Amino acid sequence: MKIAKRLKRGILIAGIACIVLLTSVAGLSSCAQKNLTNVVPFVPPSYYNSTLMLPFDLSSAYFSPYITRTDAQRRYEGQSYVFKGFIVTQQMLSTVGKGYVWVDLVKAYPLNPSNITQLTVGETIDVVGIMAGGCKDFPNSMTFSGVVFLPTGFIQLPMGDASQFQYTPTY
Repeated sequence: MKIAKRLKRGILIAGIACIVLLTSVAGLSSCAQKNLTNVVPFVPPSYYNSTLMLPFDLSSAYFSPYITRTDAQRRYEGQSYVFKGFIVTQQMLSTVGKGYVWVDLVKAYPLNPSNITQLTVGETIDVVGIMAGGCKDFPNSMTFSGVVFLPTGFIQLPMGDASQFQYTPTY
């Protein structure tokens, strides 16, 4: 009887030890990674409904001689726009120390200033942000605030028709 009791206790202790060992090894292997490559950057919810445009087209519409300045400000400022497929150049990064970068005709102030330092020359990015108005540095240039720099195609922007994602119960 005592031998059977000791055997059961030994098996129980060995089983618990195996479970602890396996879970700790599995946990260490997944937590030990320091390189997180597929982390989705924070994008404000309103940016998912942004308008896809080229900076030249937006500048042409905003500075058009066929619209009053007040109408242009009301129509375009405060709206989110996305520009896709821009290649980061050394010239873009030359103003990093000033807290902004130039993306074509756009003076872009980032939502998170440390994101500028993560840009590398030759990288292709999508740029999404809020139009804050015209820029006095160059003719027909614009200022954007709250800009997020994303690897091209990392997040689908603009998202499209949000109604396709709503759940409607049927009775």
